[in-house]
Amino acid sequence: MTSIEIEARTTEIRAQLNSAPNGVRKRGQGYRSEARTMTIEHARRLIKSGVSLVHTAKSFGVSSKTLGVWLRMTLETEARETFAQVHVRQTISDQKANLHLVLPSGAYISGLDVTSAAALVRALG
Repeated sequence: MTSIEIEARTTEIRAQLNSAPNGVRKRGQGYRSEARTMTIEHARRLIKSGVSLVHTAKSFGVSSKTLGVWLRMTLETEARETFAQVHVRQTISDQKANLHLVLPSGAYISGLDVTSAAALVRALG
């Protein structure tokens, strides 16, 4: 986007944030979800390009605290949607593993299988 396009988009978003279904949005009334979504998307682009959170928030006419909360909430939501639950199953293997164990003292032990390594760790406590 060019700087003119960025400015036009920012002005459009600011107008969306300040509008309400019945006219002008009043303080404490909250923001429409569509306007919030557009703001978050554009804010991410601006911040990624090097514009500060404070300057970005001012350009939209919202507080930096509000914009920060919106950005954090969407990151948390995306993280929940991105990560999948993992189920770990214990399997028994007769194969010798070539595990390497490095102790805090710097000692290096290698060639252990899983059972032997677990026993050694327990013994070293």
